[in-house]
Amino acid sequence: LLALPHTVAWAQAVVGILEGRAILLRPEGQFELAEGALLRDADIVETAPASFAQIELADGLRIGLGENTRLMLAPPRAAGHGAAPRLHLLQGWLKLTPLLDKPAVGEFATPRATLSALAGVCVVSADATAVSLFVESGSVSFVERPAGATARSVRGGDFVTGRGNA
Repeated sequence: LLALPHTVAWAQAVVGILEGRAILLRPEGQFELAEGALLRDADIVETAPASFAQIELADGLRIGLGENTRLMLAPPRAAGHGAAPRLHLLQGWLKLTPLLDKPAVGEFATPRATLSALAGVCVVSADATAVSLFVESGSVSFVERPAGATARSVRGGDFVTGRGNA
């Protein structure tokens, strides 16, 4: 991985595990990802077929990325639209695992839904047309688009799927 200057405003993130191949996309270019790489705001991580990556944040949150997944870290938010989410799952699947005694702060976005109040382990699959969520343990708040939809609490063992409107 080419050494690039980095500033991470939200929480330092590092690639802790990489099985197979993954690409890091930045305005400076496209780079082959490696274990130990530091990630920064607006980085896009893209895993290849038959690959897995785990991103570890300073607050203990672990983000597991499945094959053929695209994830943007700390994407920018347009002015007047509230706080930016911690990450945006563009396509594919991920597993969010916070520390057992510390719920994860912030929002986690997909093209069709937003997750927040993460107080447990969940698996999310998303693309431009649909989102699916399975909560392994604990709970998470799930809001399907359009904006303004009612949040619902999804608890351990529950599965939710939706096709929200953009």
